[in-house]
Amino acid sequence: YQAYQGLSSSFNQKYYLWNAGLGYKFMKGNACVKRITAYDILNQNRSIQRNVTQTYYEDVRTKVLTRYLMITFTYKLRKFNGKGEDGKDMKMFFPGGMPPPGTPGHGMPGR
Repeated sequence: YQAYQGLSSSFNQKYYLWNAGLGYKFMKGNACVKRITAYDILNQNRSIQRNVTQTYYEDVRTKVLTRYLMITFTYKLRKFNGKGEDGKDMKMFFPGGMPPPGTPGHGMPGR
């Protein structure tokens, strides 16, 4: 629920912004997800905002996408938990585990 009160007369508005989605996981280890999502179901989005600074108040109304559907498909390429498909530890590349981020050998340039 979005409520804008105390603004200029054309900006005193109340409306509901309702989004909903439904997804289905499938394949081994739920690696794939099909999802359909509906945005602004009630078609009431007005996209207004008020910017307040020390020197001025600004009421802004912008053009936005109103009601629409989006269908997505997601596939998980692999798990990033340090174990291979066979469940064995993959620490042979980095004995003692992965180095901390930002250290040489971690894909980040050294200093």
